Amino acid sequence: MLSNIIRYTFCSALSHEFSGERMSPIAAAVHKLREVYLEAPSSRLSARDASQIAGLEPATCQIILEVLAEARFLSQSPEGVFVRRPDPPVKRAS
Repeated sequence: MLSNIIRYTFCSALSHEFSGERMSPIAAAVHKLREVYLEAPSSRLSARDASQIAGLEPATCQIILEVLAEARFLSQSPEGVFVRRPDPPVKRAS
């Protein structure tokens, strides 16, 4: 149930980024964590690390990181940390 709420909030956070509306704590956490990875693409965060950044419980941050991985923004390493997925190669018109 919580993961579905976070999935919805993830989409909502993306739309709020552009609208300037006030975000919920989870939407703000999604935004903060995305910003960390955008500013420092080599970041390697565990749920505990994300919790310290976002100010939410590690279990909640674990779900947020998993949703970001499902969205193909992150991937999870064998050690359990989340890393930024490389941008797909740009296809050039022939």
